[in-house]
Amino acid sequence: MFNKNYFKMGLLLLVLFSLFSYSLTTALTTTIKEGGSPATPNYATLDETTIPGATSTAATSSTGASYDLSQTQSDFQITSIPQDTNVVTASGSITSFSMTNALFSLGSLIQGSFISFTNNNNIYFKSLFDASTFTAAVEKNGTVSVAQRNSMGDTGKVYVNIDTGNLTQNGNITFIPEGNNPTYVYYNTTEIQFKDGNLSLLGETITNNDQSKDATTVSFNENGFSRLELFPENSYTNGNMNIYNAGKTSLILCKQDPLCAINIDHGEIQGEGEVNFSYQNQVIYSSEDAHNIFTLNIETGEAGLKSVQEGEGLLATFYSGHFIFQEKDKKLFVTARRSSSPFVITSYHSVEGKDISIAKDQVLYANFSAGLAQEPA
Repeated sequence: MFNKNYFKMGLLLLVLFSLFSYSLTTALTTTIKEGGSPATPNYATLDETTIPGATSTAATSSTGASYDLSQTQSDFQITSIPQDTNVVTASGSITSFSMTNALFSLGSLIQGSFISFTNNNNIYFKSLFDASTFTAAVEKNGTVSVAQRNSMGDTGKVYVNIDTGNLTQNGNITFIPEGNNPTYVYYNTTEIQFKDGNLSLLGETITNNDQSKDATTVSFNENGFSRLELFPENSYTNGNMNIYNAGKTSLILCKQDPLCAINIDHGEIQGEGEVNFSYQNQVIYSSEDAHNIFTLNIETGEAGLKSVQEGEGLLATFYSGHFIFQEKDKKLFVTARRSSSPFVITSYHSVEGKDISIAKDQVLYANFSAGLAQEPA
């Protein structure tokens, strides 16, 4: 028989657990934003007499005081650092910033909130969990906030909010903020999340514009980006090639993984869904159907289209030289024009099995050649 007392006791425990979880989450979030562990010494201002290993140079008529913290071996936090103070760290000198809750570890800055008072002003910091170094180049009145530690210790992540300029990691990963809430999170030594901005590495660039509701997650290695989620109205660029998500759902882009919607395997690109391919900023393929699978080999110029669900209407359009090609109503239409697109696609295998050779001013199909608007029979 159902016991009401057990039910009440269970309900009470559930409420108490929910309150505890909420309080813990709130405290964790607040501490990440506000500062470091309670065990870390906290100084109101810079004072070399109380910080072991710190040295200082007195202010002059033209320059403010300089404090060298590069040789410090302990962790400590400084509540406020005036803008005319020069702070020397193991990663570089920081000046012309207003700093609050600046947390230092082993001579390097690792956390705090900052406002720049000059243009192209650099602030240097390091990650706690590996040897990664960061430089935030901020414009005048620009802000940066960095968080890595909370009341429970190191988070294993580097959280950065930056509203102007750019952020570089290890000299080769660059984040350029755009939009209302530019955010950069580095973790697991091979993964990054970012929002409202552009991320670049080794000639590759990914966008996450202000219309994207979620952050983009990127995996990377020594060869560049290896896996990412491409949200609608965002693009991935590698050299002269650009891939744009023109659909309504996100697409997974990978390298050497045919199970992904967009797969890049050396010189061959396969794109499934409503995606656009551009070369040197000119569209060479535009998909109008989410069931399309387009393959392009950049090195050989071979291209082909498959459709999982063939139907009436326009499937796709592609451009090569002086010609426009349309897969429409289970037929392939060719239109010649005076203007020219990049001559990337030199041969094409259509949905209906037609194999076509393309020159800059001529299309060949079996014994048929075309220079005007007509359909290869």
